[in-house]
Amino acid sequence: MADDDLDFANTTLVNGVTRVNYATEKTNDTSSIGKAINMVINSLTTQNVPGINGVVGNYDVNLIGDCCYKILNEGLINADTGYGVIINRSFFQAAGLM
Repeated sequence: MADDDLDFANTTLVNGVTRVNYATEKTNDTSSIGKAINMVINSLTTQNVPGINGVVGNYDVNLIGDCCYKILNEGLINADTGYGVIINRSFFQAAGLM
């Protein structure tokens, strides 16, 4: 699936490879990946999962973005958020992102 298929709003060219700018996607919250990132962050916060420096609600947007990207773009069934919580494809399907 190409980046355009997921409606990425912001990309950056890194070493000749187009990468999603997860921080901007999260902030804008209008693209599929931005909505997915915010869904995961909200879920982790609701579950009181410790984030950066053990602070609930403070998560690395690149870790979360990669997790979402793997499910939405690479077709994985499950992906680790980087905080000990596995997100399943059905999480995004239930929200209508897939």
